[in-house]
Amino acid sequence: MAANGISTLATKALRQVAKLDLAQTKRQAGGDTTKPYYRINNTYDITALPTQYVNNDVYNNPNPNGLLQGRPWVDIEGITFAPDIYYYNRVGTNTGNGYFADNVAFFDTAVTSPVTQTTGTTTTINISNQPQYNSIQYIGYFKAPATATFTLYTASDDASYLWIGPLAVTGYTTANALVQNGGLHGVVERSATINLIQNIYYPIRIQFGNNGGPGALTVSYSTPSISKTSNWTGLIYHNAATNGF
Repeated sequence: MAANGISTLATKALRQVAKLDLAQTKRQAGGDTTKPYYRINNTYDITALPTQYVNNDVYNNPNPNGLLQGRPWVDIEGITFAPDIYYYNRVGTNTGNGYFADNVAFFDTAVTSPVTQTTGTTTTINISNQPQYNSIQYIGYFKAPATATFTLYTASDDASYLWIGPLAVTGYTTANALVQNGGLHGVVERSATINLIQNIYYPIRIQFGNNGGPGALTVSYSTPSISKTSNWTGLIYHNAATNGF
């Protein structure tokens, strides 16, 4: 029997998490950077592993780019986690310049007149009566309040997408979004599930667009023990140095 008791845990899922927890404790080393086992990448994201246990069953994790070097460790060392998620809100004058039209690179382009952009932070992702030709991107971190299978929802008019984990930062497409709620439509809710670990900061990206007004977006979550809620207070953050990740 192992001295740490991991082998005696009831399920393979518990043993997998316990091994990662032990490795994380060693990596963090109480913040002592002189320890030989200290690593900057000192926090793990279990969804970055190629496989993950749920109870005693093994499931594939959606990592289309393979097991990249460094996974499942997430580099959050040195980040100042400022409260609330950061947003970029663009309003144009027609479909072509104001509606992102399911194009995830829309927010990578420069803002030019007559398009206007406002930025800032928000404690809620629950908006209504958005103008036509309006697109918003939210980027930051979600600090999971429990170790559980989370269901994430977007209810939107028109399109919305949500990514969480490594793909929220880079390589994100409409096809690999966790929640895919694209196209032109009235308020439609879509959802998807993901296993998250309590107190881990997960990168999160949400894109929303409204072509013909008024538009609306509500982003919610639930777990088997947390009722569906759109209250993100104390759970969403952004990097104060970069206004995002």
